Amino acid sequence: VFGVPDSLIQVTKFVNRMCYEVAGDVLSIAEVEHSILRAAMSSPDQALAHLVLPRGSPYIYRLRVVEPRLNFAINCGSVSC
Repeated sequence: VFGVPDSLIQVTKFVNRMCYEVAGDVLSIAEVEHSILRAAMSSPDQALAHLVLPRGSPYIYRLRVVEPRLNFAINCGSVSC
């Protein structure tokens, strides 16, 4: 439906628009990544991060312990290591 994103802006739009229903909540891919999987990790200090990263109340099923292997897997999965 969205096609293959070929720019950073299109990738950002894709991860914010593509949604799944999880435990009765509708979540974008960005929310799953940043609000659930990376919830225990510190937020990036980038100037534009607030425009891209989701905000809102924490989900009850978010990870509460930092897991470095998960961060490695997400990074390598999105930017082929």
